Amino acid sequence: MALAELGLTQSAAARLLRVEAGTVGRWARGETRVPGTAEAFLRLLVTAGITGEAAIRLASGVTEDPGDRD
Repeated sequence: MALAELGLTQSAAARLLRVEAGTVGRWARGETRVPGTAEAFLRLLVTAGITGEAAIRLASGVTEDPGDRD
């Protein structure tokens, strides 16, 4: 999975993908397959150079980086 590349914990990935943390854990351990849509979404983030943190901000509707404030 792309979690390490995105800097996402399993818990953060679960929030981003709107699944239970245990589900992501089962994916990571190879107990169940990652759904194609989730895998494609994570790969898109990696390819686009979007960090997991930025993806979570975007998904939650926050568009500015907290570090960008004057």
